[in-house]
Amino acid sequence: MPAHCSGRALGTDLSSSILIEFHGVLVAKFAFTETEAAGTVALVRNMSTYIEVPGVLKAVADDPEDDKFIETAQLAGAPYLVSGDKHLLRLAVYGNVQIIRARAFLDVLTGEQS
Repeated sequence: MPAHCSGRALGTDLSSSILIEFHGVLVAKFAFTETEAAGTVALVRNMSTYIEVPGVLKAVADDPEDDKFIETAQLAGAPYLVSGDKHLLRLAVYGNVQIIRARAFLDVLTGEQS
């Protein structure tokens, strides 16, 4: 998910296409019921900045479904895109967005908070 941090503030930026995929992953991969997934998506949505993306960016040739993550990050002005996705991680950087694993992002947060 696209993320930005400033001092101790952390923000998450999401689009409708990311929330739809998140719901599907919760059900398919983590065995959430539809009701549990909908509640979790609503909670995450309420704690995030909502970005509507036009869906025009073509950045991930190996998996065009991942374009929505980079497009959301770009439109949000997020310096980081936190992901475990191999196609996104292979890019490493897109424009001003660094694509990093959750562990690396935690290291960034720890370094900024000290």
